[in-house]
Amino acid sequence: MKKRAWTFIIWGIFLSIPFKIPLLGHQVDSLGGSEKNSSFSIFSDRVEAGLVANDFPESIKSLIAGEYEKALSQLSQSSLAKDTWFQNYLEGLIRVSSGMVTTESAHFILATPQNQVFLALYAIPALEQMADHMEKIFKVRPRGKIRVEIYPSKEDFSAASTLDNETLERSGAIGICKFHRLMILSPQGLPLGYRWLDTLTHEYTHLLINEMSRSRMELWLHEGIARYFDTAYRKDPPLFLTPDGKTKLKMALEKDEIISFERMSPSMVYLKNQDEVSLAFSEVSYAISLLVKKGGGKKIGDFLTTAASTGARAAFKKVFSMTMEDFERNFRSSLKNEAWEMTKGTLSDEIKFDPIDEMAIVGASVKGKIRLGDKMRLMGMLEGALAQYQSALEEEPDNAIILLKLARAYL
Repeated sequence: MKKRAWTFIIWGIFLSIPFKIPLLGHQVDSLGGSEKNSSFSIFSDRVEAGLVANDFPESIKSLIAGEYEKALSQLSQSSLAKDTWFQNYLEGLIRVSSGMVTTESAHFILATPQNQVFLALYAIPALEQMADHMEKIFKVRPRGKIRVEIYPSKEDFSAASTLDNETLERSGAIGICKFHRLMILSPQGLPLGYRWLDTLTHEYTHLLINEMSRSRMELWLHEGIARYFDTAYRKDPPLFLTPDGKTKLKMALEKDEIISFERMSPSMVYLKNQDEVSLAFSEVSYAISLLVKKGGGKKIGDFLTTAASTGARAAFKKVFSMTMEDFERNFRSSLKNEAWEMTKGTLSDEIKFDPIDEMAIVGASVKGKIRLGDKMRLMGMLEGALAQYQSALEEEPDNAIILLKLARAYL
């Protein structure tokens, strides 16, 4: 086979994998965190909306700018001097961000671990591309450069995000828009990686929502809009439902376990487990798809800007000509009318932070083919390995493990 053809096949496989491996993880907005009982919380909504006033403590301004040591040094001179939560948070930020390397573009400041600076080669172009695309949809762009931070480990991400280890494990959160910054876990921090560029888009969309609505958005709409549009920069229409998401919707309908919009507040990280979080994301992204059908992205943008002055509920009724309660009833009816199908071999959207047993997440009927393919690949018998993996893929076409092994054989 010619080298050029091999290249297209390999890229075709890798481009098909991302929507089949654990999704974006589960991103959360700024409502999930440990600062809500501190004096810092009185500034939170305005910070998230980008409305930092001159009378704000200088330490908060430095936090947003990513100048954490400066923020800590300014703390004693501010109204937050006795806020132990804020002091502890800044000290933790200094520890986990020490030595990070920054890369700047026209609209972003990206901070990465020293040994993962190569991520900037992918992140910066993607960030600029998706920001341009979201500006076309919503007709706005954030003021100033946005700080983006990529953390190498779950522990470091926990310290930066304010989400404790238990919350991360239960919710599967690996990205957050917090204090007008975007923060994610490095794709190297998970055994199978994840669609981290789409996650950056998701968190950037949260930031846009905060700015446009002045932090006056309902949680289900916040997450639904961010989830619906997080692939819009690279796919039209967006790929807002994963194979596993469709499967979860089908099963939830059969068991009458659809989660109400109200129960998703104040943050999805407080739902029972990752299955519920994943189901909730599938629900709200599908819900937004119904609203987009009524007027496209422009109408979503009109709704967000209207909410800044009227609040989300009044804006929803004005722009979409129905109450949120009426829409939720229509949404549930639409869910039932869809022909949802179970997908073969798709991986769960559940985030695994620890190493996984690849053979534990493939069907029993294909394990023999995969093992034989692995042996043949290691022996250099690539044609035979490809045949085994392709045969397995026919039985489980959405299985990311098989797709990954097939890609390795082509390489």
